[in-house]
Amino acid sequence: MHQQEIKTETTEACNMQVKVHVTGESENPTKLNLRSGRFKMVIDEPENMGGTNEGPSPVQVLLMALAAASM
Repeated sequence: MHQQEIKTETTEACNMQVKVHVTGESENPTKLNLRSGRFKMVIDEPENMGGTNEGPSPVQVLLMALAAASM
């Protein structure tokens, strides 16, 4: 298993600062277990792409994040 930690800091126009701490562990080549704060998420590819379909694909997660950011 491969572990990775991502830390980002974002400063917005109104001088608010948001700190995000994300950790991830690769269970296999297509499946990633992520944690940020008290939230957990599994990202995986569908079975027809070699995954186990236990979570949304990376592209689905990206599009969901973009949709949420535009609200």
